[in-house]
Amino acid sequence: MTGNIVDYQINKVFADLAGINTALDLYRQKTGAYPTDVQGLDAMTGVTILRISKDPWGSSYAYKLKSPKMRPFVYSIGLDQIDAGGAGDDVTYRDKEYRCKDYGVNCGPDPLQIAALLVAALGALSLLVGLVRGIVWSMRQLNSSGS
Repeated sequence: MTGNIVDYQINKVFADLAGINTALDLYRQKTGAYPTDVQGLDAMTGVTILRISKDPWGSSYAYKLKSPKMRPFVYSIGLDQIDAGGAGDDVTYRDKEYRCKDYGVNCGPDPLQIAALLVAALGALSLLVGLVRGIVWSMRQLNSSGS
């Protein structure tokens, strides 16, 4: 990722998820089970975590407990604020590919940037050719005057 504001928002979600998952493990150690779907993440408030912040887009983190024996699935519903169950633009884990269409990250190169780089490269090449020609001309002048 390139270091724009969206990268920082997505990275904040990853940091929040790490903290929430740690608090969930502590909650399970203290109570013997993860919070139920009905209890949700709020069950941990005051027990293993002071508060659970909203995601960078102002939504609460989603919580799904598929089985009491499995670790809960916690994620951000993402920029579009539509819960896709961890799919779509939902921010879930680092290995997921976040699309240019959704977040403006992982986009291909910008055609204007490519054109600007080509123009700069052509300018540098032209300058180099001019310098080489100038050196060759100077050497010829020196050789012709010395003979």
